[in-house]
Amino acid sequence: TRPKSGLTLGGEIYMNEERVTTDLYPFTQQVEVVSFVEQIDLFASDLTVWEHLEFHSKIKLHHLTQQKREARITSVLERLRLTEAKDAPLLFCSGGQKKRVSIAEEFLVLPRVLLLDEPTSGLDSTVAREVIETLYDMQSCNDPASPTSDLEACQPLNPIAQTSAVQTTIIFTIHQPSSYLWSLFRQVMFIGKGEVGYWGPAEQLPEHMAAIGRECPNYFNPAEYALDLLQEPDTLEKLVRAQEARDSQQLANGSGWLSLHVQQHQASRTSFTPLWTHTHVLREYWILASRQFVNRWRNRLGTRLNFVIVAVISSLMGWFYFGVGEASATNWQTRSAAVFFLMNYPLMKELFDCFMPLVQSGATLKREYQVKRLYRLGSYFMALTTGELPISLFFNWLFHTVAFFFMAFHPRDHLLELLELLLIATVCLLASMSCGYFFGCLTTDFELSLAIVTAALVPMMLLNPFLTAHMPGSIAWLRYFSIFNWGFRSYIYWAWDGIGDFVDKERVFEGPRNGAAVLASYGITDADPTEFHVFKPLGTLGEALLFLLMLTVVLRCVVFGRTYFRYVWDDNLKACLRLCGDGPDALEPGSIPKADPADALQRKRPTTESLPSACSSPLLDNSHTQDEPPSPRH
Repeated sequence: TRPKSGLTLGGEIYMNEERVTTDLYPFTQQVEVVSFVEQIDLFASDLTVWEHLEFHSKIKLHHLTQQKREARITSVLERLRLTEAKDAPLLFCSGGQKKRVSIAEEFLVLPRVLLLDEPTSGLDSTVAREVIETLYDMQSCNDPASPTSDLEACQPLNPIAQTSAVQTTIIFTIHQPSSYLWSLFRQVMFIGKGEVGYWGPAEQLPEHMAAIGRECPNYFNPAEYALDLLQEPDTLEKLVRAQEARDSQQLANGSGWLSLHVQQHQASRTSFTPLWTHTHVLREYWILASRQFVNRWRNRLGTRLNFVIVAVISSLMGWFYFGVGEASATNWQTRSAAVFFLMNYPLMKELFDCFMPLVQSGATLKREYQVKRLYRLGSYFMALTTGELPISLFFNWLFHTVAFFFMAFHPRDHLLELLELLLIATVCLLASMSCGYFFGCLTTDFELSLAIVTAALVPMMLLNPFLTAHMPGSIAWLRYFSIFNWGFRSYIYWAWDGIGDFVDKERVFEGPRNGAAVLASYGITDADPTEFHVFKPLGTLGEALLFLLMLTVVLRCVVFGRTYFRYVWDDNLKACLRLCGDGPDALEPGSIPKADPADALQRKRPTTESLPSACSSPLLDNSHTQDEPPSPRH
């Protein structure tokens, strides 16, 4: 059910006479033999075509050597006519090339069943023809021109790989196919408002329409004519009744292509052996982290423009706060303001750098994990949170190093104080990244996420001693959950701890006279850092860093839990509770009821009145020719 559109889908899924329980889908092992190409092609756009396929080959063909994987990629690129585009970034590929790259992903390990959702949508007639032609070219992996290792790579885990031919059933939906594309189709199914108007050989469609008195005119595309008929309620009803009568007659007489299909299906079944298995979790993490690093490195805003940003911000800080590190009666407030800016800019920048990509990559994660099950979610999460860390640390340390020497903090002990500052900056960076991941995981709606993070950042920023030294007790407890509070406490302690009197004792001065007095003005004292007395031995700096690390761990655990529930359970609490309650036995094939395919065909097909339009579904199978009956494996 889709609440926003009001669309409700119904029906049953059978594989090898076993019903796939839809409330547990896609957690049942039957669907692991099926590959799927979505209508919208979503990629990590900073990779090239070759790098993208290499990533998939490392995930799926991890048992092969690098040389054999490269040979397999080269073979698939040649068959899909992508050799010339192998070094092109996916961002600059045409629509037809992107669709063929999506198909190439699946043919690295030749699937038993390949489903494609409108592979020609958004493409002109010439490109659409090329895409469909490549599907026919890729039906068999036992091409004499292919190397022997190609066949081994196709089905490494499936016993069918030991035979002389590897079969793939290809099913796709298409709207308004051209006359040329229609001439290629073997088996087609026309659906209107959830009802099957025709299912059978493509060349018998005109005969089926003529049987209800709607003969296809001469020189007219039968597919277009049939789609027009499906829009007429009375004609659709006639087509559905005629198809049901046709199916029943063929099954009763034991003749016709449908009867032969049922007989063959009972004698031969598709193996549920997975096409491939996941590699070791550490290797999987390294593959994902490497891709994450490359994407960030090639991102213009994340690297090249970041140099410009750091240079500009550092120059402005040097201009405004040059030499402010030397404390005096006139600049102690400016010195604290410089510390606040030194803390605030990196935290804000890294929070948004982690927040926005996580929201925008939701569709890609859904495609790669929820639909294709390429990797474990835990491996992806670890790669997401650590793959970009070296680049983030580099720019963070660069900014702090430049600012340190411009502001001239602690001029007498450069190295040790700089190392302490970089340690504080690193812990604050980790906490800020975790906070960004937290806001990014709340929803996949970018505008809503932006509204949430904007509304939350303002009070979080106010909960620090520099802006609000004294706050009501009713809200004071919230500061323990603010990274800005703990970040400022650690930075300001680093800046003022150990600073002696900077005002002459003879001089009348109402403000603080030394570093300890400045810290006390912000409510920071080593004598009693917080109300939690257990943290007293750590001191102010140790306590602040500990709380930041605790927030980092807690937030990342929450983010992983939210991500797991969204992409593993699809935010379906009912399915989650059922599977957890039933245990692993819920997924055993033997626990799924079986049904006779002939009985299933004779039952009245479920109706979904809200389906908006009709579509034709060609079924391509390399196990038969156009004059032969279809393979039992669709």
